[in-house]
Amino acid sequence: MSFLLPIPTVLTPSSLRVVPHTLAEWQSCQVPTGNLTNGGSGSILYLTGGWGMWTGVTPVAQKLSLSTLVGQQILSLPQACGPDCTYSVSYPSIAFQCQPGVEVPEDMKGTFKGGATVGTEVYWNATTTQPSSAATDPTMPFYVYWKSSQNSGTSGQGLCSVGLAKYDVTIEHSSGQQSVSYNVTHIGDLITTKGDNVTMEEWNYALQLSSLAFSARALLLGSLSTMMGASDLTPSFDSSVTSAAFFDPSLDSGMNFMWGDVLGGIEQLSHNISTGILSMDLGVQNSRCFMNTHDIVYQYDRLNLWLPYGIAFLLVSLCLAIGTLVFLRLNRENLTASFSDTVDITRNSSLDTFVRDDGA
Repeated sequence: MSFLLPIPTVLTPSSLRVVPHTLAEWQSCQVPTGNLTNGGSGSILYLTGGWGMWTGVTPVAQKLSLSTLVGQQILSLPQACGPDCTYSVSYPSIAFQCQPGVEVPEDMKGTFKGGATVGTEVYWNATTTQPSSAATDPTMPFYVYWKSSQNSGTSGQGLCSVGLAKYDVTIEHSSGQQSVSYNVTHIGDLITTKGDNVTMEEWNYALQLSSLAFSARALLLGSLSTMMGASDLTPSFDSSVTSAAFFDPSLDSGMNFMWGDVLGGIEQLSHNISTGILSMDLGVQNSRCFMNTHDIVYQYDRLNLWLPYGIAFLLVSLCLAIGTLVFLRLNRENLTASFSDTVDITRNSSLDTFVRDDGA
């Protein structure tokens, strides 16, 4: 009856499963520093003149800001601890703060007066509070005026300034996707004067941050308007703000302007640029990362494993019991405890004949 035992291996449902297993744990790792005082020449954001004073920005600062504006999102950040990992970094950077409702100079709003039919209709205008010295003051506040050409858009005015903030950034990479969250804490003003109490490292950091502020502000300054002549309408685009996330470029003909949350978008732009600092080569630091490691686990389904084998074992046991009972009833006289009787009973007469013949 033992031939019944292999049958469950054919008839039984799958009892062994291969299950992907993810183990999440904290491990030691190295993550970007976000420290703008580190790195080589490729991370320098500013130009200096006499006495080490700030005179302008490098293409590195312009590219970082412009890439963030045009991409309308945080740049791709390093997978510091692998493709499935979460890590956190804290560092200081710039942050715009915008006050809504601040009255802008009247000449920022256009030249239409009274019932005039010829003039300039302004839909965006951003300018520093002191335009004559803006080129040498990267931290100067700026006015913002915007107007939508349709009622479904927003219109308003405000004043934006730049300050120093602490960024607590958490980057998660999972299945090829990047997720970034951060908390921004405003901690004061940027250093603008090289005083006796300012170390060289602090001054270098201040120049780096000032360059970020200047390059971000430069993307917003300028105007978008249409000039109404005697017989035609001429658009004028004198600002990179058309690439901002809070501007809707889908309207036809280039004569319509739709704005979303402008002041919130300006603040968001500074946050995204500051987070993008982590994409720069500024060295690494030791940290703790929450990593996901994947392996394979083999699992048995106990019910699928034991049920068919148990049934087969029960059937074999039942057949063995029935065979024993039948043998006891019909062949009782063949039962013996003698070894010689057992040998005599189990001898094969045909084999004996074959052995004798072969020996002869």
